[in-house]
Amino acid sequence: MATHDYVIDNASGAGVRSDINSALQAIVSNNSSSTEPSPTFAYMYWQDTGNNLLKLRNSSNNGWITLRGSDGSFPNIEIASNFPLIRFNETSNSPFILIQDAGNLSLRHNGNGNTDYAFRITPNNSNGTIASGTSAKTVTFEKPFFTGFSGGSSYLPSVGITTHNMVSGDTVNVTNVTEAGFTVEIKNSSGNFVSRNFTYSAVGYGRGV
Repeated sequence: MATHDYVIDNASGAGVRSDINSALQAIVSNNSSSTEPSPTFAYMYWQDTGNNLLKLRNSSNNGWITLRGSDGSFPNIEIASNFPLIRFNETSNSPFILIQDAGNLSLRHNGNGNTDYAFRITPNNSNGTIASGTSAKTVTFEKPFFTGFSGGSSYLPSVGITTHNMVSGDTVNVTNVTEAGFTVEIKNSSGNFVSRNFTYSAVGYGRGV
């Protein structure tokens, strides 16, 4: 582990050489230390041995950007829309990710039935009005949203309902929102189910392909 202030002090020949060697050791080890180097410089590397992460100082020199783990893993990934192609090794526990073109991301998770998704924020709207009927109405999306791996629900879609022939006292309740659909309950002022026409708009983080 080595860090340096990157200032070579005036000293004897042997002292200067030792100082230069220490600076070079800091460079080749990516300023490896369990605490951040001091001083810091824009775009400098820091091998954070306390958290086993490789970090890069940002351009404003006021924070660190985590690049990857010391073992080569990617704990967090931000993908720029102008990257033409990004792939990861496909195993039973890790996804294979492919950006086909700018802004359009297809994702396959091998451990989840080889399910493919177009991974982008996208809407799913009803085609015309839907009659709620006189019981709880289950609505199925044309294509499922991505909500998380292995049946996860971290990224549930947002569902909005517009009812077209409501009367005073009617209530609308949306329940059971999943990647595949939702349930809507429309009742009158007496708490009884009534049939009303409605449309919906759902927005989520992907659509099944």
